[in-house]
Amino acid sequence: MAANEREAAGDADAAIRVIADHPTDPSSEPLWSPWRVDRLGQIAVFRRWLPPWVFGRWIVRQSANQMTRTSIERTVRAVEMTVESRGESPADLSISRITRIGDRDWIAMQLAVHDLGGLAEFLASGPAVANLAGDVLSWVGTPMRGYRLVGETDHELVWRELAADVEVTTINLGTSASVSADGFVIGRIVESDGLRLFDTAPCPVTESLARAVSSSPRHWLDAIKDSEDPEMVGALAAGQDAPLLTDVPEHVWADLTADDILSQLRHPDDDVIDPHLMGAVLLCFESCVEVAGQLGPEHARGLAFLSERLDGPVSNLCADLASVVRKAA
Repeated sequence: MAANEREAAGDADAAIRVIADHPTDPSSEPLWSPWRVDRLGQIAVFRRWLPPWVFGRWIVRQSANQMTRTSIERTVRAVEMTVESRGESPADLSISRITRIGDRDWIAMQLAVHDLGGLAEFLASGPAVANLAGDVLSWVGTPMRGYRLVGETDHELVWRELAADVEVTTINLGTSASVSADGFVIGRIVESDGLRLFDTAPCPVTESLARAVSSSPRHWLDAIKDSEDPEMVGALAAGQDAPLLTDVPEHVWADLTADDILSQLRHPDDDVIDPHLMGAVLLCFESCVEVAGQLGPEHARGLAFLSERLDGPVSNLCADLASVVRKAA
């Protein structure tokens, strides 16, 4: 509970200290999920560069992770509804499977946060972190919709909302890295200080399912249940373990080394590595420390180039790093 209270106060450093003081449960098993620890580390390390939408996304994660009785009951119900949507019975769910689905399943997270009221309840408690998150209250009640990715620039993604047949533009957080070739997804697009983005990375789906969800947003779970392969929906999307500062999943960039990044920064015109993958690497604080420790003046132009091509905290990070290495020359 203490770590949750520190997070709700917007104090990632204090939450990290609580976790460090209590790393295991009474049976000596790890008490904290690794992605929660990583998320707190990102917020603490990169805080000076974080825009309001990052804190909004952090609130979404927190609202699904409260250790209150109502929150736990909500998670269990979300897990039951998730497995039912895939044609399974929740009757024989083990505690470990409930925990795993509650933590890692995209559908379960969406249900707990939005449809079952987790976000509304969390914000109603008046957490101080909401003061950092701009108009996050407007995220409550955002409907699930079906979209198709129809255009991409360095800074924007263009989606077609399928039922209304209108285009919606979001900031480019590298979402296309986890979207299937035909570009169909379901998700919730929210607004933060004039910017649009998904509250968490969207879920790739078939065209028929995307259209069904877009036609009847309130019945999106029924649309999944009635789809051709309901057990596959969400298989390529993350739940609470989804990245916070980017939409590029870790498995997409995990093979990139510090040497790969440094080489690309020395030769930015080669454009060998997608800038959003490079940004995702730099937003992993362990990788960022490794790369930053080897930066020299020869990387300044590449950092400035990357800053211009990316949005959000990584853009500001790269701009500051470029300034530092230039001054050190």
